[in-house]
Amino acid sequence: MVNLLLKQMEQAREMMIRSGVEKGLQNANTIRLSRQLDQLINTYYEEQLLTESVPLKCIKSLSENTNLASIESNVGGHT
Repeated sequence: MVNLLLKQMEQAREMMIRSGVEKGLQNANTIRLSRQLDQLINTYYEEQLLTESVPLKCIKSLSENTNLASIESNVGGHT
């Protein structure tokens, strides 16, 4: 998914630049392409955030579902 997004972002960027040079920065097509690129960039960063957040979510879930008192009593009982 990430590689596809990167390719789409690069294509959108190239088309936007070409449109800006040929038609101007205020042209409706250039603005549309800029917004399309913005959406792709946002999607890319959302994907990256989700990918990086998974381990943190797992750790948080484990800590919330683990009874620390029982772990301490088990550890304390074996010393």
